[in-house]
Amino acid sequence: MNRTKRSKWLPVIWMIVYVIVLLSIVTPLNFIMINLIMIPVLALYMHLDFKRFALAYLISLGVYYGLTGGLGLVVVIISLFFLPPVLAMGHFYKKRAPARTAVLAGTFTLMGELVLGLVVGRLFGFDPIAEFGATVREYLEALPPTVTEQLNKDFVDAMIRYITQMIPFFIVAFSVYYVMITHWLGRWFINRSGDIVPGLPPVRTWRLPKSLVWYYLIVMILDFTIPHDSNSFLVMILINLFPLLNLAFVVQAISFLLYLVHVKRKSKAWPILAVALMIFVPATQYLFSLLGLFDVMFPIREKIADKS
Repeated sequence: MNRTKRSKWLPVIWMIVYVIVLLSIVTPLNFIMINLIMIPVLALYMHLDFKRFALAYLISLGVYYGLTGGLGLVVVIISLFFLPPVLAMGHFYKKRAPARTAVLAGTFTLMGELVLGLVVGRLFGFDPIAEFGATVREYLEALPPTVTEQLNKDFVDAMIRYITQMIPFFIVAFSVYYVMITHWLGRWFINRSGDIVPGLPPVRTWRLPKSLVWYYLIVMILDFTIPHDSNSFLVMILINLFPLLNLAFVVQAISFLLYLVHVKRKSKAWPILAVALMIFVPATQYLFSLLGLFDVMFPIREKIADKS
């Protein structure tokens, strides 16, 4: 099949892929496929003008709904929820804007949707945060008796309060995660189909601004000195800001390790092992965040480059 014919069939292929992804969300593979829900839509948007994209998107949803009936309505709503960040990212991709601009646009759009959902829910008498807390409580109460017997009421209430106070962190992390997955995997597929999606700079070149070091140190000191057993606004800021800054410096540490193996021409297995260690031994994240902190504070990379 030559390039022209393949180009004509690409929208159909992506529509079929999208229907398969939507169908997979109601299967045991949902924890994997839900991560890919934006990629086929982005590929369609990049390959078609807006009118043909809208038609292809609606046909895909129509085929899915026809195959599942009323049972597929929830997934259709989920699909519509992820549409605005796709349009935001695709808009800047088509304008050949830097990838960072498209990623930020998609992230802020998704964050805005989540915040808007919380606000609209409250306006209509539905409190999503309270419902989330109730869901967590039901989950804890459903644990085996040997576990629930060791969970006193004060501990459960404190855990639920802490989790609900971290809703802003979850919103940011959720948005960044989905947009980055869509950018990295989507770019790989889309570029191979003939369209062009610009890439982010190599991770080894990423550098956080030095001003974040002071914010991180101030937040760290406040986090250790202010008790978390209150519902004050300052406590909520600390509970959300500290893990966000910690995660940012963890990423900085990974960037440093990738830079190190690049300059020294070593195996990339070391950064991969570092990520695996942080996943399976979460306590090590604080050590890596300190490495990222030192990388921003001191000219370590310049000294390594001079020695090389």
